[in-house]
Amino acid sequence: RIAELAAPIEELKKKEVAETTAAIDGSREACRSRECEMGNLITDAMLDRVKGQGVTIAIQNGGGIRASIDQGVVTMGEVLTVLPFQNTLATFQIAGKDIVASLEAGVSEIEEGKGKFPQVAGLKYTLDRSVKPNEGRVKSVEVMEGDAWKPIDPEKIYSVVTNNFVRAGGDGYKLFAANAQNAYDFGPGLEQVVADYLAANRPYTPKIEGRITEIAAAEPAAPAEPAKPAEAAPAPTEPAKPAEPEVKLPPLPEGSGDIAGEAPKVEAAPAPAEPAKPAEAAPAPAEPAKPAEAAPGTHVVVAGDTYWDLAKKYYGDASKWHLIADANSGLPPKRLPIGITLTIPPAN
Repeated sequence: RIAELAAPIEELKKKEVAETTAAIDGSREACRSRECEMGNLITDAMLDRVKGQGVTIAIQNGGGIRASIDQGVVTMGEVLTVLPFQNTLATFQIAGKDIVASLEAGVSEIEEGKGKFPQVAGLKYTLDRSVKPNEGRVKSVEVMEGDAWKPIDPEKIYSVVTNNFVRAGGDGYKLFAANAQNAYDFGPGLEQVVADYLAANRPYTPKIEGRITEIAAAEPAAPAEPAKPAEAAPAPTEPAKPAEPEVKLPPLPEGSGDIAGEAPKVEAAPAPAEPAKPAEAAPAPAEPAKPAEAAPGTHVVVAGDTYWDLAKKYYGDASKWHLIADANSGLPPKRLPIGITLTIPPAN
């Protein structure tokens, strides 16, 4: 009986979703300490999925990334191995100063390999590990505005996408729970979002773009070795004895003319390349959105339906999801029961 119930899941895992031109590094060592290829893939996929909602920043905790993907064909099973927690997409709005403070908390335990390390898209930051945790390791934060990078505005409200675990304050992102505005935690599954993005960008090429840079600690210059004093010349011969052989100076000691070379130069961190523009999202549902004035109706839930997607479908505005949720109280919003009939109230 168990094998019978598991059969559809096993078939899903075998499903081919895309292919890659190279392996995608999702190792613990990389994704919990620096910009990693899997972190860039996941945050790009998240941002691409909600770009139509005005969201400009994506943040994913490195601890939510659990595997790498080999070069070649990618199956749904591999995507599920990378993202095994059934997290959903979560969107919210928050002030720039809270984003910076959250990044600071996220890089506070790099040495311990904690999962809070922030992988990002639509944002880039510089950190200095020589600074003590929570005392200013994050040195600069920039956001993409139009086609240019600009310093983040501490007082400006930004629209952000992450996973529901982080949005609820997991891995130390307490400000995302305390100060978020207009939060919605019931988006599509993160694993499906990544699979759809890979399929839309087949073949996918992994990338590192300088989204996260680290200030290298300069090594102190070696002190110059003092020159050894030359031995004193012998006293001049008496003029009355010109016949004596000429006195020659003894050779200078070895290395007496040497001085220390220049201090080693510290190479500057490479200039970040401009991030690749997100690919177009997967095709939208064929059914056009219903106007806001539409009369009340019903909808039979199918796999993958969320209040967010249904509000976008019937009202043309995903932010009105709460109207459908209120009209169908008592149902679990994160996983709507397949086959149940929902009431779709008018938007007004």
